[in-house]
Amino acid sequence: MALAAGVPPPGQANRRKRVRRGRDVSVLPAGDGGQPSAPVGVRKSLDIIHMRTAANKISLIQRRAVNVLLSIAQRIDRTEPTNDGVYTVDLAVLERLLGFQDDGNRKYMIALIRQIVGLQFEFLDGHSIHAGSVIAEIEVCFKTRTMKFSLPAGLKQKLLHPERFTHLKLVLLNRFTSHAALCLYELASSCFTHPARRTQSYHWEQLSTWLTGSNTPHGTYREFSKLLQRAIEQVNDVCPTHTISLNYTRDGRSTRDLFFSIHEREQSALPLDYQPCIVSQRLVLSVATLSLKASDLEELLLTNDEDYLIAQAELVVRRITTSPAGSVAFPRAYFLKAVAENWADVPRESAPALPASDASGPQAQPVRRAMNLSEARQRWWEEKNVLCRQRIAEASEDERSALCASIDDSMRALSPAIYESFKAHGLARPIALAAAVNALAKRQWTEPSEEELSEYARSLSVE
Repeated sequence: MALAAGVPPPGQANRRKRVRRGRDVSVLPAGDGGQPSAPVGVRKSLDIIHMRTAANKISLIQRRAVNVLLSIAQRIDRTEPTNDGVYTVDLAVLERLLGFQDDGNRKYMIALIRQIVGLQFEFLDGHSIHAGSVIAEIEVCFKTRTMKFSLPAGLKQKLLHPERFTHLKLVLLNRFTSHAALCLYELASSCFTHPARRTQSYHWEQLSTWLTGSNTPHGTYREFSKLLQRAIEQVNDVCPTHTISLNYTRDGRSTRDLFFSIHEREQSALPLDYQPCIVSQRLVLSVATLSLKASDLEELLLTNDEDYLIAQAELVVRRITTSPAGSVAFPRAYFLKAVAENWADVPRESAPALPASDASGPQAQPVRRAMNLSEARQRWWEEKNVLCRQRIAEASEDERSALCASIDDSMRALSPAIYESFKAHGLARPIALAAAVNALAKRQWTEPSEEELSEYARSLSVE
């Protein structure tokens, strides 16, 4: 029998309607726009996060399925408080939440849910241990393509309405590819708002059984540390709000207890409004390890170009890092000498010269800047060091030997390289001479008081 154009064969229209009707059905609560909405997160208390299997081993996908079913039950319970304790979900929605969006995964998903019903978990509730199943029973209806499940009566209040809980996003939980990383992220998130920003201490065997989802720990801590390090790296890569670091205590040479510190991430994506300043960020980073002050950079920028200072700083840092440890005791003085003598051999642009004043006009008086206490203290000690240098230069060999013997204890307190140079060559080396001058000045004069420094600064401004 010939069919009219555009008329489908018998039975085909009904089959299409059944498929379309099954895909559109969702018994989850509707959103604001009238479309069915799926849960976005799950609320879990710390004892539920610490759940572990009593006999069998729980896998990553099974723990993820427990989180999804708990989030669905919590969402329905908030919107329909009068429900009878049986929660219905569309299989298509459940597939999407678990990540099974390809064809042919529905049978595997149903078998996975059936395995969860048979798993026995242990929960540490205060000083007691509760053992039982998270999902009491399930019922899959292939005709309506839905699944009904219920929670055990003894755990229903704890699972649906925890007093203290952590809200975990399902989208973020699905990004973890190992059971250990997922458990570690849930633990760190539950302690993120703790004032100490740390977790409680665990014995490494207890942590091993919980992170692996098994009831037997690793044979040695060395084997467990490899799994733990990979889990920490994955948590730090996936978590957008915080990172974690491992801390441990030892019992002799063996590791005993472990805990994790939680560090909040900075919002690096937000633009920061930097205040205008004389010293650029590039120059500050170049001299960060040279013990310079902000006033030193400002004074150097008055007479030197910024690129010139950066070139000298890079040369000095390169020499310090490649030289033996302790060979450069005073990086600040080393850098200032490099700036003065142009060790990097780069073109130097001096500050622009002031225009010459007219001979017939009045002579411009130099403007003196007020000196603060730190600058006055530095200037005061520099004068004392000059006096000590003159004293050493005018001393005889016997007087120099006596001076070296008097400051031997002060030189011994410095770095071993400086002290060895001082004992081998005396005051012939520049670094040993500078350290000896500083030690001799501090031995002869005491630290001036604020009144003395103020009077000294006023005397310099009058000159």
